[in-house]
This record gives sequence, structure tokens and C-alpha cells, in this order.
Amino acid sequence: MNKKPSISAVLLYAALHAAHADEPGKDRDPPAQQLRLDDIRGQYAFPGGRLLTMTGSAYRIRAQLDGHGEMGVTRVGPAAFRAADGSFTLRFRPQGNGTVLIVDLAEAAGGAQATDAAPDTGR
Repeated sequence: MNKKPSISAVLLYAALHAAHADEPGKDRDPPAQQLRLDDIRGQYAFPGGRLLTMTGSAYRIRAQLDGHGEMGVTRVGPAAFRAADGSFTLRFRPQGNGTVLIVDLAEAAGGAQATDAAPDTGR
């Protein structure tokens, strides 16, 4: 005897699947991982000779841009930080293994936007 699924069983499956559609699953992108200071500490060289240095502690992250004084930064996303004075925002783009190879810099007040900064290896 060959049993076919009833219409009510199919509808129940569809309803359960729809009810859990917002839950993270294998077919969805995982939430962005929050970067720690250890993930971003160091120097990043932008095209044109600009240099970003990230330092600090787990509770107080600081950035130094182009040799100017260090400035505290505030987390504004899992991988984004804004300068305490609002003059620039940094967005770190980690690779699958967590290594940061690209940093986006957006400066406020119509300032330049630099992308594709790479870790400075001192070469």
C-alpha cells in the first residue's frame, strides 16, 4: 500500500517552516562577528601614503590617523568605529578567518573617503 502525505501534513510543514524563517539557519548568512582590539590592532597603510594606527585596551580603543594625536573611537557596529569627535568612521572588513585586510575610512564634513587600506608590514 502506497501512502501519500495528506494535504494537512504538507500545510503543517509549510506553516512550521514559515514560522521559523527569521531564525538563523544553514542557508542564511551568520551575523557579523564583533571584532576585538586584537583583531584590528596595528598599522594600516592607505593609498597615497596615509597611515592608520589602532591601539588601546579592550575597553578603550584608540586610533591615530596620519601621525596626528591618538583619538578614542566608539563602536558603531560589529566591525565599525567612529572617532570621538565625529571626524571619521572606520569600517574593518575581516576575511573568513578573521584577518582584516581591508579598512574603509570615511571622513566627515565632505572629507575624502579612502578604501582598501592594507596592514602595514613595514616593507
